[in-house]
Amino acid sequence: MLQKFMSRLRDAKQDETGSIIPIFAIMLLAILVLIGFSLDFRRIASADARLQTAVDAATLAAAQTFAENTSLSDAQRLSVATDAFNATLDADLQGASFGLSVQSISLQTGGATNEGILATVGGDLPLAFGGLFGQSSVSLTADSGAEARVPQEVEIVLALDNTVSMFSNNRFNLMRSAAKDFTNTLLDSSAGPGAISIGIVPWASTVNINSERPRGFDVGAAASRNVSAAGSRTVPSTAFENRSQYLLAPEDEIVYTTAQMQEDFQLVDWRGCIRTAPDERIVSPSGNVLRRLTDDPVPGMRWHANYLEPHLRTVPFSGSTSSFSGDADALAAGLGVEPGRALQCNPNLPNVFNNSYLGEDHACAITPSSNTLNVAEACLSDPNEFAYFNQGGALCAWRDDIFPWTSIRPTAGPNMNCPVAMLGLSEDRGQIIDKLDEMYPVPPGTHADIGLMWSLRMLSPQNEWADFFGQSTPAGYTDPGNRKIMVLLTDGENFYPRLQEGYYGCSNNSNSARGSAGPCWVPGNIGAPNRDALDGLMIDACEAIREDYGIELFTIAVDITSSRTIDLLADCADDPNRAFNISASEINAVFDSIAAQELRLLQ
Repeated sequence: MLQKFMSRLRDAKQDETGSIIPIFAIMLLAILVLIGFSLDFRRIASADARLQTAVDAATLAAAQTFAENTSLSDAQRLSVATDAFNATLDADLQGASFGLSVQSISLQTGGATNEGILATVGGDLPLAFGGLFGQSSVSLTADSGAEARVPQEVEIVLALDNTVSMFSNNRFNLMRSAAKDFTNTLLDSSAGPGAISIGIVPWASTVNINSERPRGFDVGAAASRNVSAAGSRTVPSTAFENRSQYLLAPEDEIVYTTAQMQEDFQLVDWRGCIRTAPDERIVSPSGNVLRRLTDDPVPGMRWHANYLEPHLRTVPFSGSTSSFSGDADALAAGLGVEPGRALQCNPNLPNVFNNSYLGEDHACAITPSSNTLNVAEACLSDPNEFAYFNQGGALCAWRDDIFPWTSIRPTAGPNMNCPVAMLGLSEDRGQIIDKLDEMYPVPPGTHADIGLMWSLRMLSPQNEWADFFGQSTPAGYTDPGNRKIMVLLTDGENFYPRLQEGYYGCSNNSNSARGSAGPCWVPGNIGAPNRDALDGLMIDACEAIREDYGIELFTIAVDITSSRTIDLLADCADDPNRAFNISASEINAVFDSIAAQELRLLQ
């Protein structure tokens, strides 16, 4: 395009009238002005947000210091509070790359009892293209206020929807960014070890128990990354213990042996996702929850492993196997699906969510009408199998459009609906930020109730759960020095997976819908695999969390148009100040609002 533009410009020079040159010059200047204005506008917005976040954190630190020094005179209290304010503000603005410089700081007591801290900070931001408009910088101002009181310890769990629909409208990136800012705001205000701990529960149609051990107090700077919606694409940290000790076989109430796991997960490892424990929740065929959710340990502390077997198509075959060039095991595998049939080399599945992959090499029929066999090589199409692809694993030819993982695409593999592992209550900024960066979207199914249930378990003072998550035992529910907070964020209605088992199995029991995998597995404790059951489980969990355990519950509905779902999430929070129905662009503002409510910022 540039060459074409320059060619036209040279032609214009040769124009005897000379009238084209001024026009092109004006156009070029206008383009440069627009580009410069756009770049500066983005820098101003980023700097303004960064300054406000830093001032909020600094005000909280000042208010806390003011509250803790009641033995000093008012002037001395304000002096030490100012020192805390300046130290926190400086630390929080150190990483700013846009050249913001603080020019003025005003700090005073205020609020209803004159025991609060009110702050105003002014700063200058140099403009990269300001000279074009005769202005080299712009002034920014941030105001904040906080109640001065000795803070309670805070335990907070973020239960975040990790389904592939979060790709839409950049929701996944916006959620991740807001959760990271929220984490920084909380930890910037931490009074020290034990003051604030944060847990992360990524959920979709199941959860991942392959957890690393939460780390202790460390609020030092975390790595600064700008990851895509697909996450940091790093192989997660190894679990702190062998988590297979918690497993039953995928469909049977027997211990899941290492040999059986290796046979099921031939190309990859079990990533860590589970299905419901026997009778963990009980729902009638009409969708009524028959037993209230509690934080009681699950008997035996064992759950069914979540293994998604391949959905393979077969075709009639009666030809000779003598010309097959593969080994005997591959031949036996390819002809052992059904008598008189062979696997079809290209599944050619019409439904993009059918789980078509090969866990091992197979003999296969080249076409449905051919009696000639070929070798179908083992392959996967799950973009979240980082180690597999890093080591050169084969991508299934019929599911070859999964990279880049930036939108809803057909995926296939034994772990395809498995989100990143949960993280128990941690006080380590870097560990929490890393976990948020690791999150990636998975298909299919939305089970908000399991996000809530596992968040409750993470906040539970029961020793069995503390041991399960490898964390320090949380405070009791009625401990006056502690607050327990839960935030549930989702972008959709509860949805039962049709073809791949999630926490409660799947809903299609046709003999042909899943090919060789056969009908869906559904646990006996779920009367009917449908939305009514999932909605009932969700509301039951919400009521138990609020009413039985006194946990402060926030719900965030993002880009949801279903009035039923919006009402359901509002009923879940049961408080208009804690239920948000927003567009994706407002996620960060909502997390700021929750921080303001829970960290006593004065608005």
